[in-house]
Parts: sequence; C-alpha cells; structure tokens
Amino acid sequence: MKAIRYLLLAAACGLVACEDDTDASEAPPDPAGLFWDSEWAFEGTYVHIKGDQTLPLPTDLPLLERIRYGEGGAPPTSDVMEGAKVVFEIDGRVLVQVAGAEAPEYFWTDYKVLDEQTMRASIRKSIWFPYDYTFDEPSNTLLIQPDAEAGGAVMGLLLDIIEKTLFSGALDSAAARITEFLFEDPRVSDAIDAFLYDLIHGAIADIPVQDPADVVTWLIDLLRQTGIVGPEVPDRILEEVLTPIVEELLPLDREGISEALVDKILESDLVTSLTGERVEKVLSFAFYRRVLERGQTLDSIEQLDIVLERVPPGSWE
Repeated sequence: MKAIRYLLLAAACGLVACEDDTDASEAPPDPAGLFWDSEWAFEGTYVHIKGDQTLPLPTDLPLLERIRYGEGGAPPTSDVMEGAKVVFEIDGRVLVQVAGAEAPEYFWTDYKVLDEQTMRASIRKSIWFPYDYTFDEPSNTLLIQPDAEAGGAVMGLLLDIIEKTLFSGALDSAAARITEFLFEDPRVSDAIDAFLYDLIHGAIADIPVQDPADVVTWLIDLLRQTGIVGPEVPDRILEEVLTPIVEELLPLDREGISEALVDKILESDLVTSLTGERVEKVLSFAFYRRVLERGQTLDSIEQLDIVLERVPPGSWE
C-alpha cells in the first residue's frame, strides 16, 4: 500500500512539473524587450504649454519650420534632437549619443518597464514618474508620453542633450541651428541680460550674492558643469581670471551684459580646448537654460510627447 501511495505521489509531482514547464514555455515575452532589443532615433518632440508662453522653447514648431536641409525647399527638420540616438540598456540606464559625439553617454536617466503600456523613469535622480508608451509597428515608432508632473524633468533632459550637442561641436545640427534662432529673439536676449544683471548685483533671492567673489564662484560652477573648463584647471586659476571680469561687469547697464561676459571670457584665453564659437554657443545656451529653470516656463508644461523611431541594429555610423 505504501508503494502505491509513493507511486501516486510521484505521478502527481510529475504532472505538476509538466504543468509548470508548459506555463513557463507559454509565458508572454518581457515587454521591456521592445526597448533594450532596439536602437532608437528622435523622430519628434512636442510640447504644449498651459497659459501664455513668455519664452520660446527649443521644441517650438515655428523654430523647426525655419530649418531647411538641402536646396530647393527641402522638408523642414522634424525634431530639435535630430541626429541624437537613444539606447535603453538592459540594466535600466538610458544612454544618449548626441549629434557630433563618438559614443553614447549616460545622462543620469533610468527606466523600468512595468507592462505593455506603462513605464517609469527617473531623470537626474528625480522621483520615478509614470510614462505611457505605445509602439506603432507599421511606422516603427515609439510614442512616449510622460505624466504631466514629469514635464519639467523631461525638458531638463532635452536641454542636457542640446547643451551636449553644442559642446560636441556639431554646429550644423538641428539643435545648434535652433539655438541661433532662440538668441535672435529679443525676449530671450532681454531675459538673459536681466537674469545676469540681477545675479551680479545680488537681486536674485535663491542665488545668494554679496560680493564679486560669490559671482565668481557661480561662474566657476557654470563653467565646470557645462564642461567648458575641465577638472584639471584649479579654482585658483579660475578665480584669478574671472574676478577682474566680474568687476568690469558691475558698472555696466543691463542691456548687452551677457554678451559682454561671453566676450570677456573668450578674450581671457581661459578656454583652450574648445573653439571660441563652441564656447560662445554653450555659454549662451547655459544662460538661457538657467532663465528657463528659474521662471515658470518649465512648470507650465501641460503635455510633452516624444516619438522615437526604431533603427536597425548596427546601422548607426
């Protein structure tokens, strides 16, 4: 009798094992495979602002419509990020290869795919916001729609990519050409001048400035964050160069103060590893970015959509 019981138990265990094997073989594929099995290129970035927009964004369609490639009325560039490529690593990191760069770079952005339509992402260690996504197989495109609360963080990532593109030297890229149009806009130049004038004279509450040394410290941080000045240059050297520049700016009027600052930095020969044109574009964009981050523009993002096109593996140059 015991032998029969053992045989029945063994048979039952065998059936369970067979059922487990069947379930495992029929388990649906991991939805994250859509991301990390592919390489992606920016197809379009669309931002909707609630209320009145005080400053233009690099994603504004009127700016994109002014960019034309080729001759004879070629179609406009589809996206300010054109030329940038994205890799969703299997370890949860998002890598971006900006136009002009030789390899992808980690932009301190991480993602987690929850199911076939929802993912989460953290940008620069922000909280994990939810994102909806949809893959359209006929067009081979991926639509990513972040939660409204994540709009400012996502725009921060896009600004990172543009800044890195300018730094890379891809000055014929869509990102570089759109920044030219931005700086031609009197609203942008006026806002940057006002910001720097108030900063230098200690009129910005959240940036404590009591004397020129505080402004010098702020500029050193800016030059290092943008990569214009590398870690090999000691603060002492930077202070010696920047202190007289800041002192020269103090008596200047508000209008044109940002251009004067850029010119004086270029005249100082402080930067030797980058061309003057690249330094000028990166610095000007860094000032514009800080104006956006201090104002209400990023907080007014109501909807932000990103469209990525899947690129066949190995097709990137």
